Amino acid sequence: MSRPWQDKYDHPVPEPFTFPETTLDRVLAATAAAHPDWVALSAGDDNTTYAQLDERATRVAHGLRALGIAKGDRVALMLPNAAAYPLAAAAAHKIGAVIVNVGAMTKGPEFAAIARATGARVLVTLDVFLPNVHGALAASGIEHLVLHSVSGLERQLPPPGVPTVPLGDLLRSHPATALPPVAAPEDLALLQMTSGTSGRPKAVKLTHRNIVANLYQIEAFRPVAGAANGAVICLPPFFHVFGFTIGLQLSVLRGYRMVLVPRFDPLAIVPLLALVEKHRPVVSLPGVPALWKVLVKHLEASPAAREMFAAIEMPSCGGAPLPPELKERFHQLTGRRLHEAYGLSEAASTTHMTPVSRPCPAGSMGIPIPGIDARIADLDAPARTVPTGEVGELAVRGPQVMAGYWLAPDATESTSRLRDGWLFTGDLARMDADGFFFIVDRRDDLIITSGFNVYPSEVEAVLKAHPGVADAAVVGVPDPSHGKVVIARVVPREKVELSAAEVLEHCRQRLPDHKVPRRVLVVDEIPKSPVGKPLRRQLRAEG
Repeated sequence: MSRPWQDKYDHPVPEPFTFPETTLDRVLAATAAAHPDWVALSAGDDNTTYAQLDERATRVAHGLRALGIAKGDRVALMLPNAAAYPLAAAAAHKIGAVIVNVGAMTKGPEFAAIARATGARVLVTLDVFLPNVHGALAASGIEHLVLHSVSGLERQLPPPGVPTVPLGDLLRSHPATALPPVAAPEDLALLQMTSGTSGRPKAVKLTHRNIVANLYQIEAFRPVAGAANGAVICLPPFFHVFGFTIGLQLSVLRGYRMVLVPRFDPLAIVPLLALVEKHRPVVSLPGVPALWKVLVKHLEASPAAREMFAAIEMPSCGGAPLPPELKERFHQLTGRRLHEAYGLSEAASTTHMTPVSRPCPAGSMGIPIPGIDARIADLDAPARTVPTGEVGELAVRGPQVMAGYWLAPDATESTSRLRDGWLFTGDLARMDADGFFFIVDRRDDLIITSGFNVYPSEVEAVLKAHPGVADAAVVGVPDPSHGKVVIARVVPREKVELSAAEVLEHCRQRLPDHKVPRRVLVVDEIPKSPVGKPLRRQLRAEG
């Protein structure tokens, strides 16, 4: 296959791409052995070294074994970016168990459905999340609850109905005797929940090999020369694949100091600035577009903040597309390039990145990382690759591509996404003559109205160009005459009186008739996922 992006790498990458055949628990053990005194976790004023993290994880692993948990069993983690998450995750992997990532704010029926579908035997969570799932535990199939109490909330609730053990007891009551490695690279490490393209929650099967491969792909593409044991500000939640791979596991591989942020409001910039100042040198700050949008505004007003962010070696954005003008403004203010990453749960996180030392075309998500092949597939004939510049479905293949879905409700679900070694991402994209890739939209978000294709992102870009619009989301809803029509939601800027009529007129002057929204709704906010993507499926259901 032709790879026009190969000469875009900043340094030679051997072909074929190789990486160690190891497991995540051994990656942690290797870092702890090589750098025992390096700080692994920083939470407030509490620091945990890599040696301490590895030892404590061993104790908890013994505790899980005492509960009857063995290789292949599923352990659900419903935790924020707090010390309990890396501890429980490492402990599960030490005994060959499989992590099930559950969103920290998941509520009863949804949690019970996830637990039953994955066969999770243990739930590890905080007492503050217990009210959300308390009434669903009996129906969930969970056999043991491992609870970390931060406010004593569990004492205010009735008994949860399943045997409960404090996480602290597992730490105190079990030895630190090393456990023989039991997981193999091809074993499952993580079940990552995703709605995929169908809207039904499914569990992506990621092996140790999938995730380790992705770590070394990123390492080969972006070798970081920063200070030893430099800090990573962990904002994306570990229960999301972006936070799990980029925030947690890549930090363990590189021996970074993970600065844990349990809950982050992108509008609350002052606490983030304090973290960056306190934990210098900061080698990496991964975030979502909403964060960088607010940060750029602050940097424009603060020379001191500009100087501080200019020292961050790898500011990066993932989870959703980054507006090109925002990227350029950050570069103007700091002299640093804000690097984008593209990926999905089904590929263990990352498949494309923007090069480090050279500019990327505006709007591009970059080029495939080492070990990845990528092509743009014809929508009607997936085996065919469309010509350069044309829009089709992005398909990728490489060692980090999932092993399929766990007990998918539809037996054809995995085969519809995995065909002849290729993972069909569900994203509409194009590739230019230089091998740079551009996401156009989600395939299931494409609006076909009166036979014309309308990409929501294109209409949203026009809406956001209105001086009174702070945010926008576009969906297609069924229409008997046109098939579908375009519906837009806009959020006005602060202290701006925005009318639907003026927004429509703004669109009419800039878009062909079939792309102009049939209706504009002025709303207070756009519902979004934890990484900042508009929840278009929810918006379509609302009409």
